[in-house]
Amino acid sequence: MQPKIFKKLLRHYKNQSAIAAAAGVSRTTVTNWKTQANGVSAKAAIALSRDCNIKASDLCGDLK
Repeated sequence: MQPKIFKKLLRHYKNQSAIAAAAGVSRTTVTNWKTQANGVSAKAAIALSRDCNIKASDLCGDLK
């Protein structure tokens, strides 16, 4: 995930635990997104995009 997209998520949700809860994933998964060790799944991207002003396709490249 691009750093600026991750910063937008943090501004909206306030912390990584809240991002994880909204996406239905573990906090470790969110940390992996931050470090770009793993990408965001389509399911998590759609869940997050419903709640904040970020396109699901910006969170998950598979949705483009």
